[in-house]
Amino acid sequence: MRAHGLVVGYRAEDTRRYFKQPRAEIRAGRCVDCKAEVFLNVYGVSAVKERDADVICANCDAREGALVDRELIES
Repeated sequence: MRAHGLVVGYRAEDTRRYFKQPRAEIRAGRCVDCKAEVFLNVYGVSAVKERDADVICANCDAREGALVDRELIES
């Protein structure tokens, strides 16, 4: 059984990723909702690996993160 979780990252054009410490400059895959490329910092990448989690962009998470998480858990 897969442990599930979502790790929130940033789209390429999202300037908030440059203000993270360390910067969110590592490509982590595509958003599970909108399929945009998502960038994380090293801590986010570790969280994805440790939890076997999916990535979601900050925009989709703000709009419907709980719904997406529930859908992934139920699938």
